[in-house]
Amino acid sequence: MNRNRHESKKQELLNSAFRIWGKSHFRSCSLSELAADNDMTKQALYRYFPSKGKLEMAMEEEAAAMYVGHTRELLRQLEQAPAEDFASIYMNQGRQFIEAHPFRFDYMSHRFRWDTIPEFSRDLLWRLYRLAGEKAAIPPAGIRYLNALMLGSIHCDKTPGSFQWQQAWEEGFAAKNLNRLPDFERLLTDAGRIDMSRFDDPLLNAVFTTVMEEAGGNVSLSKVARRAGLCKSSLYNYWPSKQAMFDDVLGRQAVIYGTLFSEFVENYSHPADVIFAYPAFTGTFFLRSPDVLNYIQRLTTLAGMPLQKGSEAALLFMAPLNSLVEKGSIIPGDYTNEEILALTGMTTVMEIQHHLTVHSVRIHIEQGLKDIYRLVSGGIQALRRTM
Repeated sequence: MNRNRHESKKQELLNSAFRIWGKSHFRSCSLSELAADNDMTKQALYRYFPSKGKLEMAMEEEAAAMYVGHTRELLRQLEQAPAEDFASIYMNQGRQFIEAHPFRFDYMSHRFRWDTIPEFSRDLLWRLYRLAGEKAAIPPAGIRYLNALMLGSIHCDKTPGSFQWQQAWEEGFAAKNLNRLPDFERLLTDAGRIDMSRFDDPLLNAVFTTVMEEAGGNVSLSKVARRAGLCKSSLYNYWPSKQAMFDDVLGRQAVIYGTLFSEFVENYSHPADVIFAYPAFTGTFFLRSPDVLNYIQRLTTLAGMPLQKGSEAALLFMAPLNSLVEKGSIIPGDYTNEEILALTGMTTVMEIQHHLTVHSVRIHIEQGLKDIYRLVSGGIQALRRTM
């Protein structure tokens, strides 16, 4: 086969592989699925990818190369742009990249972490952090907040013009009449004392362990039953199918999580404390149980998002925020209350993931959570006042 035709077909197959992987909710792309999607035999596919390992290696190489190319071009534009345009260029270029390559971006998000991406990619990220700080007075926490704003604008399916991220970025959501900062130390201390024993259920633990051991994709009722010390038929008394198990477990764990948050936040009445309760609780929770971040990511690919709108868990989380909006302490602007909650949660998770992967000391992690409060409540202007 002509080499150019071979490479062209190989690229076509890679495009198909990323699409299959995305449509399978980020579980996998088997050679059989890829062959069927391209109306070819598995034997014919071996000419391009002799094994699943070779396919995955090619996908990782292409995803990393695309990220590097995007970041280098982004850095070039940011270096030439005036400081006041830094955030807009970062947001617009990032959004265009994600919308042009959605499956590749999702693949990178799921497969690469700080400690697994190539060294040169990490170097580019550090260059971005340095440039943001030196040129535009945007600290690393501000870049992660921009990332959350960017993803939020895409997931909410709003155009950049109608989705007023600029106001959220510059001014945040809190009313200007908040008369004090949160009691940071008390909230962080109380969050660290939350009783996590409510999650200690034999069946929930069996699902957790199996999901982690099987990397999410190869979980079965038989494996969960074996881990729980039960026969498979006994497990049917709890769940009629594997999907029912995933849905029920994620829902029950989300309610426990929401109940713990509700009990935590009811100890505070000042709006500033209630706002900081969100990053303080979420950040401390995942800091105490870092494996849960990976677990939730894997389980949500199988059962959907844990905080479905209108669910019991979502209502528990939304109640304090809804009250702040009703009292005028939070001004949503072009955002819904649910979008503000999602933005705060996403920023907190990104912050914790960063600190866990670079092995930050606790004082830096807690400072990152305080920075999230300043960004969500008062925007980049509030954070810059502390620099």
